[in-house]
Amino acid sequence: MTSEHPADDDPSLDANEKADAQPAHATPTERNWWDKWKPIVEISGVVLLAIYTSFTIPMYFANKKAADAAKSAVIITLPIQLLNPVSNNLEASKDLWFGPVQG
Repeated sequence: MTSEHPADDDPSLDANEKADAQPAHATPTERNWWDKWKPIVEISGVVLLAIYTSFTIPMYFANKKAADAAKSAVIITLPIQLLNPVSNNLEASKDLWFGPVQG
């Protein structure tokens, strides 16, 4: 039975010693390097997330305000369009005409 960790194959080691054994691919230098930089990387990630959130929250509320304004505009104009659909359709069809003007 072959394992990635040589300590797993050694029957003379008990469970605690196997857990403490370093993997074969990680040298002590690499492990010390990451142990030093890991807190800095994690804190930097949290700071960047906080900055991103501080910009995203105001955009969310601005979009919500614009959507609410558009919704209220539709609610106000919808009864007018329903009461007089012919004139609104005629005006809309004039706006959509792209051909030569007939006179």
